[in-house]
Amino acid sequence: MKLLFLLLFFINSFVLFGQQKERDSLFAVLRDKDVSESQKADIYAQMSFEFRDTEPIKGIEYGERAIEIGQKVNNEYAVNKGLSHTGINYKNIGNYPKAMQYFLQSADMARRRRDAETEAYAHIDMGRIYQAQKNYIKTEQNFKEAKIIAENKKDKKILAYVFINLARFYKETNRYDLALQECYKSLKLRQILKDNRGIATSYQVIANIYSLQENYSKALENYEQSDKFLNVAKSKRGLIGNIIGKAQVLKKQNNNKFALEKANEGLLMAQGLGDLIYVRDACEILTQIYVQEKDYKNAYKYQSIFIAAKDSLMNEDDTRKVSNLENMREKELERIAQKARQENEDFVRVVVGLIVIIVLISAGTITSISYKNNKKTQASNKQLQNQKEEIETINNELGYKNIEIERKNRENLDSLTYAQRIQSSILPTNTDFLGRFPNSFVFYQPRELVGGDFYWKHHNQNDNITYFAVADCTGHGAPGALLTMVCKAALSKIVVENGIKEVNEILSHTHKEIVQALSQATNHNGDGMDIVLCKIDNNKKTVDFASARTAFYVIQNNILHTFGGDLYPVGGVATVFPDEREYKIQTINITVPTVIYLASDGYQDQFGGVKNKKFMKKQFQDLLISLQETPVIKQDKIIKQTMDNWMKQIDQPTLEQTDDMVVIGIQLA
Repeated sequence: MKLLFLLLFFINSFVLFGQQKERDSLFAVLRDKDVSESQKADIYAQMSFEFRDTEPIKGIEYGERAIEIGQKVNNEYAVNKGLSHTGINYKNIGNYPKAMQYFLQSADMARRRRDAETEAYAHIDMGRIYQAQKNYIKTEQNFKEAKIIAENKKDKKILAYVFINLARFYKETNRYDLALQECYKSLKLRQILKDNRGIATSYQVIANIYSLQENYSKALENYEQSDKFLNVAKSKRGLIGNIIGKAQVLKKQNNNKFALEKANEGLLMAQGLGDLIYVRDACEILTQIYVQEKDYKNAYKYQSIFIAAKDSLMNEDDTRKVSNLENMREKELERIAQKARQENEDFVRVVVGLIVIIVLISAGTITSISYKNNKKTQASNKQLQNQKEEIETINNELGYKNIEIERKNRENLDSLTYAQRIQSSILPTNTDFLGRFPNSFVFYQPRELVGGDFYWKHHNQNDNITYFAVADCTGHGAPGALLTMVCKAALSKIVVENGIKEVNEILSHTHKEIVQALSQATNHNGDGMDIVLCKIDNNKKTVDFASARTAFYVIQNNILHTFGGDLYPVGGVATVFPDEREYKIQTINITVPTVIYLASDGYQDQFGGVKNKKFMKKQFQDLLISLQETPVIKQDKIIKQTMDNWMKQIDQPTLEQTDDMVVIGIQLA
């Protein structure tokens, strides 16, 4: 085992060394005072791409920065690349709906900008998501669209990428001869381009195909070829793919000892990268080997992880979301095209009408035309009368249906109103909240009558300690509201009943409580919450924080300090996260004037503004800084008005709220 960890350390260090040099140079440029905002947007877009195979979470962050800055300075190139690269990072962690959302935006923007290269890559990336979800019709459509663009552009790099993805597609659909043909076409182009990473990928897919054809010597030979170029290209993700591929070959050769070593090595690296695809593949191999070895305990362990990863990647809800995104886009494109066709037809009719009138006048046929028109008018009037009677009949039928719909709507509204009263009962009352924090505010705005965000408070009189939290549960509306009840109950049990005092331990125990309450160990349910929990010690004048995927903000001496949380949620089963969740404590001193802000991500993710974009974290931070001239107890009005203004569209209806929102500020000293 020690040898395995030493090998992993060596591989990671070797791969990351070259990448770090590239990243260091990008960071150095960012620190240059003379670098313009537009150049920064370009650099962040490039950094998003650089981190896609090693730290995709950071890649997402840099991609969103590129989009945000690019939008502000009208750098459309950086925005387009940011969309594309952020989508790739989301794809690499298995979040297909998010990835598809970014790829669709990237494709549409590229088409508008006439950037054929970016549009082609977007179609390839969308095709890969459809392939992962077994939607082979959409897969082939997108790959062929990309191929047409590449051939028209005569771009060898894009064509090579199309060929290798067609090869993967043919491999998955058991057309191995076609798959090999596409692989070698891709390899030839990439050798001409001297694209080391591309060459490595081509060899890897060739090896995968030979493995499926049970030509194991050819498979291992091509994996070794791939390794050589991956070491030059410094691709950690590619190396993981080769390690797992070799494990598969060794298992098929009944060399279980070395197959186990390789599969474990690949699993550790995949978990470190957060790559669900390779986690799934490694665990499948481990499960099969342990079943052969009759080690059923380990077989069950890895089968559970395999099923969870597979379910996450093939989640029906995610598949539906991906399909809906594409359908919405197609409907919008069709609506635009239909409008253009209608405008064109109207124009043609006007022109033709004018020509006809001119001809008729010149021919002296006005009288005849009037007579004919009268006849037509009479016929039209009769037809209109018939249509009117039909419409009245339909309206009567619709009236009865509307009465029934209104009745059902009232019943649903009554149910939701009652649910709202129940959910409100778990939130601290204004009197209770202001009694504990006189200089504070709560901005709480669910997307619907009930929501998935909640806030929570508990005061320990004996220790003079106050606990406070803001949480964002999976989903919104009624499903999200149900989950808030479970999560709040779990949190209260751990703190009030069990007496756990440290914030990091509270989150760890709450995670176990939610997993148990929802039977997630057996049903692999992924629901949980992102949460920031603070412990205010009034005797020590300190605040301890623990956070799961939620930022929190502290202002001291008019300086804003932003703190990030740990990367995994509280509750939910996911193969890329450990079963035992450990969270870190972050502590601040409050002997100086201090204001803390806790918030869910609904506020910063709301669409609006002139360009209908997200509010974004940076703008939210600027808003918090601007509030310091206003008493804390009045800041919620500014926060609400800012969001109302953001969602208003000039000459258009106000945008709908997309998620639940909660923002809370507390002045502590």
